[in-house]
Amino acid sequence: MNFIPKIEYIELVTGTPKTVTFDSPPEGDPLNERYKAVQNTKRSSGGVRQTQHNYNLKQYKLTFIFQTEATKDAFDDFYLNHASRGGTFNYFISSDEPDFETMELVIGSYSPKRPIPAAVLGEFEYDFVFSIERVV
Repeated sequence: MNFIPKIEYIELVTGTPKTVTFDSPPEGDPLNERYKAVQNTKRSSGGVRQTQHNYNLKQYKLTFIFQTEATKDAFDDFYLNHASRGGTFNYFISSDEPDFETMELVIGSYSPKRPIPAAVLGEFEYDFVFSIERVV
């Protein structure tokens, strides 16, 4: 396993299959999962706590650093034309393995940072953070 993730999706706007392959593993733990219970909890008039469990979410918060401009452009296309519109995608934890999870983007803002210029004149390397999730 190389732990360099990739995203495969069929773009909602055009129906075109596309792939975003990152240049390096995410920062920290590449299996940075978090589980979250989605439930409603109320107190009855008798003081008893009542919980209605709806579902569980599995979430990944991913931080990528030093990604090329081509990767950033591919992720921009993915974000603007697919993920921000609620599209699902296949997330491969390791681009050299066949296993994937069907995920959704946790909707919010996405803002790439330009920490340093790359070796190629006029290009930058990018850092960005985003979260993805699925119901388990």
